[in-house]
Amino acid sequence: MAALLGHMNFWNASAQSVIDAFTEELKAPESRGQGKIFGLIYLSLSLITVMGNALVIIAVYKDPLKILKNSPSNLILLSLSEADLMVGLMVGPGATLWFFRIGKAASSFGYIIVVLGCTSLVVSVGNVLLLTIDRQVFSVMRL
Repeated sequence: MAALLGHMNFWNASAQSVIDAFTEELKAPESRGQGKIFGLIYLSLSLITVMGNALVIIAVYKDPLKILKNSPSNLILLSLSEADLMVGLMVGPGATLWFFRIGKAASSFGYIIVVLGCTSLVVSVGNVLLLTIDRQVFSVMRL
């Protein structure tokens, strides 16, 4: 981020100033291709994220033996998959659209994408933390 803003005082930068600086960088004629590449990367990652997490959710709900729904660990994994599915459905396409429409999209749209991305990250990290605690507790209980 310091390279983007051109100085080392990046801790005091607001999300809006970072988005504005990033938008200005991508508006340059030599950077238009980078915006399209970022958009394609976000689009492909979004598709992979949606497909993978949808398969996990389907596997849990279509489990013929109903074993997957009874385990607390699997419920946490299901919650993680649902959170990541929302990232793939909201953040990925939004970021793709923002990168493809640099200069035409409102800067508030970029701010919304940053907020959704940060919120999704916190939810996913929280789920991983719960899964780690769950695994640790169950491994101690088995001993």
